[in-house]
Amino acid sequence: MDRILAKPADLCCLKGDIHTGEPTGTIEQIEGVDTYVATPEPSKSNDNVLLFFPDAFGLHINSFLMMDAFAACGYLTLGVDYFLGVRATDKSLQTQMLICSVRSRTVLESILRRH
Repeated sequence: MDRILAKPADLCCLKGDIHTGEPTGTIEQIEGVDTYVATPEPSKSNDNVLLFFPDAFGLHINSFLMMDAFAACGYLTLGVDYFLGVRATDKSLQTQMLICSVRSRTVLESILRRH
């Protein structure tokens, strides 16, 4: 088993999978921040919470479908839009990321208290 969590970037970082289907979760406002909530079926719930941190492209349908897949495995999955709607293509991303990093701690603490 490879014990390295993150390796240097390589060509594999530039490809991904596009998931198909319709999202089944909901978007809720938690501390004023959009949060995608994917809830497992009660019979499959394992009573664990998984926090999904989107990349710089933010929350989108592919993210929703990945979170739904985690929920199907029993995890209450929460995807916080901690970039507050700013995407990697926005010129203000670096400034917004600094602001969000301070605010995201409050948001994540609130989410953990709620669920």
